[in-house]
Amino acid sequence: MSRFLSFLLRRHPIASGLLVLAVAVLVVFAWQFAAQAIYFNDPTHQNPALELWMSPRYVGRSWDLPPPVVFDIMRMDHDAPPHDGPRTLTEVLSRTGLTLEELQARVESAKTALEARRR
Repeated sequence: MSRFLSFLLRRHPIASGLLVLAVAVLVVFAWQFAAQAIYFNDPTHQNPALELWMSPRYVGRSWDLPPPVVFDIMRMDHDAPPHDGPRTLTEVLSRTGLTLEELQARVESAKTALEARRR
């Protein structure tokens, strides 16, 4: 096996390097996917009470809400680049004038409506 690897590296160094880089990127993305899948499938991380440190993306994933629903709930612009959007619920609340309790009620209502449509 080591002869084959040394042959590849000697004969095709660029292709071998690109292959190693591609495998490394694949491992990183697979690790992130698995970590998020495990984290958000844990019942303690599903439908939590909203807190000011949470991001809109975190709320959407933990409440199993699609991004367009989260955008509507939080009165965010659908077409804005992701880096221009609010990074925490503190920013969402300051932009919209909602309270955390009102936002919690909107999230719960959207979740209930989405579950009713899925049935």
